[in-house]
Amino acid sequence: MTTPTTALSIPAPSAHMREAKGFGIATENLDLTRYTPAQQEILNFWWHVAKDKGWSLREFDRQTGVSTTTLTRVYRGIYEADVASVVARLTKARETFSHAVENPEFISTSLAKIMFTAFDKTRALRNVTIMWGVKGIGKTTVMLEYTRANNHGHTFYVRCMGSGCTIGQFIRHVADSMHISGTARTTYELRRSIIAYLSKGSRLLIIDELHEIFLTCANRTIIQVCEFLRELADVSDCGLALVGTDKLYNQFFQGSHKEVLGQLVDRGTVQIQLKPKPTKADIISFLRHYGLEFPEGDALQLLNDIIASNGLRKLTQHLRDGQAYANKRGEQTAWQHVVDAHADLQSLSR
Repeated sequence: MTTPTTALSIPAPSAHMREAKGFGIATENLDLTRYTPAQQEILNFWWHVAKDKGWSLREFDRQTGVSTTTLTRVYRGIYEADVASVVARLTKARETFSHAVENPEFISTSLAKIMFTAFDKTRALRNVTIMWGVKGIGKTTVMLEYTRANNHGHTFYVRCMGSGCTIGQFIRHVADSMHISGTARTTYELRRSIIAYLSKGSRLLIIDELHEIFLTCANRTIIQVCEFLRELADVSDCGLALVGTDKLYNQFFQGSHKEVLGQLVDRGTVQIQLKPKPTKADIISFLRHYGLEFPEGDALQLLNDIIASNGLRKLTQHLRDGQAYANKRGEQTAWQHVVDAHADLQSLSR
């Protein structure tokens, strides 16, 4: 999922936003309770896919084969025919839609298993979970994949801005990430809409890069953001996952704001320190994804250096670079391609 930027000024609605008004109902007021749980799941899925991708009703029709008139009436709750046939068509369309199928680029690791389990429990128990770990281990990749693959419309991912913000900008950023329109609405109204939507049950809100708030915002804003997050957890009774680097742990448990943050920590918080290094099994999974076996000699030394200094994120970049190096030569990817591509990069830096 992309994370749009926010500003204090209210932009004019884009063309697809104006056409999307044909749904006849705001996202935060979407109520599918007249349908069965299974029907709600598929309708929720397609609603949020359309929002994620900025589809007009016409594009929604093109992707699913369901007419714009039918879609409007179904989502407004005034469809007079049997909705089961519509849901069946939407279900069939999802089977061939790339957003719904397994992501071939995602590699399951021990980190992913830990974070997926934590997210599932956070949603089910409706508690607050804090997770932290060093940069480059793949936290954000895991969060985006979980959001993509699990309970579409019930999991929301928000990446904190690294440029600093006010509490008003932060609230608008959260609303935007949840597909709640901020057009011509006050911060107070957006706060109420966010809480109302998260209160509808089985919701999980994931806040990524939360340490950025402590690094880039004024002290007053830091307290306001954390109090806002505590309010979301308390009032909406949703699951709340807070994720960042080791700096996040330092702020929560050792920093100057720990007394204020203590109220958030006390909200049934699960605290998880993520392992800084991948397991050998994780590394093997990554290598096999690129058609490589565990190396020896110079290639093994290169692999160890990359993992020791930068982790799996940097390893992925070097493996892709080696793959591109092989493709240019019309050859199957081998470790020598990775080594040669790395040597080329080193020569450029010199």
